Amino acid sequence: MEDNSKRRDFEEHENLLKNRFYSNIQIIKKFLPDIASEYENYIQKKKNHFIFGKNGIPNVIFENNEPFFKCDDPLFFCRMQVKNLLKSRPFFRKYKNGICKKGKFQDKFLSQIINKVDFEKNECPRAGERNYIPAVVILGIGLGYQITELLKKVTPVNLILVEPDKDIFYASLYCIDWGKILNYFSENKLGLKIIIGEDNISEGISDFFSRHGKFLASNLIYYVHYKSELIKKVQKDVYKKISDLTYAIGFVDDTFYGISHAFWSVVNRKAFVKRTSLRDAFKEYPVFIIASGPSLDNDLEFLRKYQDKAIIVACGTALDILYHAGIHPDFYANTERTPEIRQSLDIIPDNHFFDNIILLAADVCHPLTVSKFEKTALFGKADEPFYKIIIENFSEYKSIQYITSMNPLVGNIGVASSLFLGFRNLYLFGVDCGKVKKINNIHSSFSSLYNQHGCDDNGERFRTDFEVEGNFGDVCLSNSLFQFSVRKIEEVLDIFNNGTDEIKCINCSDGCKIANTIPVHSKDLRANFETFDNIKKDEFINIFIKEKTSTINLSQKQLLGLFNQDQIKSLCNELISFIKNKRTTRIDYIKMMEDISEHLSYLQTTKEYFLNVNCIKNTLQHAFIVLTQALYLYSDEKMAIEVANQIRDVVIDYLTELPEVYLHLPYYIMGEEKASYPNGIVGRDLPNCNAIMFGETPVLCKRKFDDPQKKFVKKY
Repeated sequence: MEDNSKRRDFEEHENLLKNRFYSNIQIIKKFLPDIASEYENYIQKKKNHFIFGKNGIPNVIFENNEPFFKCDDPLFFCRMQVKNLLKSRPFFRKYKNGICKKGKFQDKFLSQIINKVDFEKNECPRAGERNYIPAVVILGIGLGYQITELLKKVTPVNLILVEPDKDIFYASLYCIDWGKILNYFSENKLGLKIIIGEDNISEGISDFFSRHGKFLASNLIYYVHYKSELIKKVQKDVYKKISDLTYAIGFVDDTFYGISHAFWSVVNRKAFVKRTSLRDAFKEYPVFIIASGPSLDNDLEFLRKYQDKAIIVACGTALDILYHAGIHPDFYANTERTPEIRQSLDIIPDNHFFDNIILLAADVCHPLTVSKFEKTALFGKADEPFYKIIIENFSEYKSIQYITSMNPLVGNIGVASSLFLGFRNLYLFGVDCGKVKKINNIHSSFSSLYNQHGCDDNGERFRTDFEVEGNFGDVCLSNSLFQFSVRKIEEVLDIFNNGTDEIKCINCSDGCKIANTIPVHSKDLRANFETFDNIKKDEFINIFIKEKTSTINLSQKQLLGLFNQDQIKSLCNELISFIKNKRTTRIDYIKMMEDISEHLSYLQTTKEYFLNVNCIKNTLQHAFIVLTQALYLYSDEKMAIEVANQIRDVVIDYLTELPEVYLHLPYYIMGEEKASYPNGIVGRDLPNCNAIMFGETPVLCKRKFDDPQKKFVKKY
C-alpha cells in the first residue's frame, strides 16, 4: 500500500510539473514568443531531476547531485531572502544643495531642481519603507520563487530578470506560474525585461535603461539570488556597465558645444582621420602613450633614449613635461572640448615645437585647441549627434573614421586613437589613474603647469579616496573618475583584441592595474629597444598626413540645413503639454518620465528627429534623476508629490527656453556663448527659474612663470 501511495504521489508530481511547463510555454508564447520558441523543445546540457519537500514545493537536483535549494522549504528561504533585501537601500546618488557657480545653461535649471529637494536632511530610505521601487535587477532567476515573494511586498515599477544559466531557467518553467508574473506586469503596465544566457547581459541591461530612461538606474536595487562563478562574473560586469551608464549622461551645453566645435572644424577645413588602412609597416611601430601621472618621472630617461624608435603620443599635460624633458612627440592627444586647454599649450614658449606635432582629437575639440596645430587628425566622436547626423546626410563624411572609448581622461584618447589609427604595439607611461600609496603628488613632478604655473590639482576630481590593486602589485589610491578611465581603457583594448592577441599593450605605469595590459618596468624593455631601428619620423608624418587624413568638402550653407528650428520648438511644446497633466502618485510620475524617455528614444532612431532629440534628452535625464530621488526620499507621499510638482515646473521652464538657445546653433562655441547674451546672464528669467551669470573660463595658470627654456632642445 505504501509503495502504491508513493507511486501515486510521484505521478501526481510528474503531472503537476508537465502541466505547469505546458501552461507556462503557452502564456510565454503570448508575451515573449522568442523565449517560448527556444524552450518549447529545449534540450538540456545538464541532466536534472525534481524533488519535492514536505509542503510540495519543487526543488531540482542537477548532475552534481546537489539540490539547487539546500533546504527543505525553498519558498521560506526566498521569503527570508526578500525580507533581508528590503532592509537594504537602493543605489542612490546624493546631490548637494547650494548655489550653482558654473554658469552653464543646464546649471540654471538643474541647480534650481536640486534645491527643491532637501538632500542634506533626508537619508535614502530602505527599500521596504516604500511600497514601490523604481527598478530592480535580479541576478539569478533560479527557480523563480523569489519573484512572487518580492511582488507580494513591493511594486517594482521595472524588473530586470537575469539568468545566465539556460538550464536553470528551463527548470523554473516547471516550478512557478510564469503566467501570474507576466499578467501582473502587463495588467499594471509595469516594465519587465528577461535576459537568459551568458551573452550580452550587461549590454541588454544598458539598452533597457537607455530606452526606458537612464534615470531609473539612479534609484536601483540589485538582488543577487544565488551564488556561482558565473553569477559573480555577471554581477561584476553589470555593476560596471550601470555605473558607467549613469556616470556620464552628458548635458545640453555639452551637446551644443560638441555640435558647434565640429561644425567649426569642418568649415575651417581641418584634417580628419580617414577610414583607410594604416600601412602594414606602420602598424608594427611601437607607440609610446604618455600621460602625466606621477610614475612618469621614473620613465623619462628611458623615453629620452628611445624616443626615435617609437611613435610618441603625448596625452594632455604630458606635452609640457616632454617639452622640458627634451622628448619630441609625434602626436598630441586631447579629449576635452574646453577652451582652457589652449592655456596649457600656450605656456610652452617655443611655438615651432608644434610645427611637426599632429593633433589627435575628436571633432568636438575646442577651436582654440585645434587652431594651435597646423597638422590635425580629427575623429568623428561616435556617441555625439553631429557625427551621426552628418554621415546620414552627406556621403563625403562616410569616409571619416569614428572613435569610441576616448573619455574621460586624456590617457583614454591616447589608447583609443592609437588603436583606431591601426597601431598594434602600445606602451603606457604615466597612465596611472591614481597613485601608489607612497606617492604624494597626483601628477609628474616635472609638470611646469602644476608646479611653476600653479595650476590646482587638489580639486575633487584628483582626490583619491579608495584603494585598488596596483599595476606592479603595490596598493594604489584612486577614485571613481580614474576607475571609469581604467574601465574604458580595458573596454577598448578588449574590443580590438576580440579574443585574439593581435594587440599588445605593455603597461609601464606604476599606477592602477589595467586588465588586458602587461605590466613591465621600462628598464626591462631596454634590451629589446636596443635592437630596434630608428623610425624616419619626417617620412612617417608626411605619409600619415597624405594617406590617413583629409579635409571635408562641405560648405557652411550645406551644414546649416541640418538644424530644424521649427521642429525642436514643436517637440518641446509637445513634451510640455504632456508633463503638465496632473499626477497624483509616485508611480504616476515614474511612468511619466518613462513615457517621455521611451518617446524620445524612439524619435532618436529616426533620421528626421535624431539631432534635435539629442539636444533635449540628456538634461531631461538629469532632471528625472533628481525627481525620482525626490519621490523616493520623502516618506509622506503628499510631500513627495508637492516637491515633484515644483521640479516639474522647472522642467517646463527648461523646455520653454531650450528652443531659444538652440537658435544660436551651430555657433555656440564654449566660452564664447556669452556673446549671444550681452547682459552677461544665461538666457532670461522664467516663472520658476531665474537667469544666472555666465561662468568665466577657468584660469589654469595661477602664477606667472618666465620659463627659461625658450626653445625646445631634443635630448638623448
